[in-house]
Amino acid sequence: MDEPFSALDPLIRREMQEEFIDLQSRIAKTIIFVTHDLDEAILLGNRIAIINKEGKIVQIGTPSEIATNPANGYVEKFTEKIDTKKLIKAKDVMKKPTIVLHPKDTPKTALRMMSDFHLENAIVVDKKREFLGVLTGTKALLGER
Repeated sequence: MDEPFSALDPLIRREMQEEFIDLQSRIAKTIIFVTHDLDEAILLGNRIAIINKEGKIVQIGTPSEIATNPANGYVEKFTEKIDTKKLIKAKDVMKKPTIVLHPKDTPKTALRMMSDFHLENAIVVDKKREFLGVLTGTKALLGER
């Protein structure tokens, strides 16, 4: 889609953007959307490509990746007005769990796995992989006695 909303007045443009977001979530297809409006790209895009004056792609990433870690001076200048506080979501800065334990795992097993992955805790889930809680290294040490 090459700038499909650029000629619309602001109210209709916003309505069409909302409709686009809804449509995109329902059809679950990749859509390439071309725009010169960075705010629109951030609103509509899961991933954004920044293209320089020579037509070369200089960075591809999520809106938060591009805004918080620009690849070069061009991208930095291009994104300098972005309010990153509104852009960054919990998923962008969360610590991703790397080990999952089951209730029957022993404290010794938990400690070994936490040590192997340099973690201070592990997530415990049931057979349906539903969250039960978090086991800390300190609690595992107490349980190992």
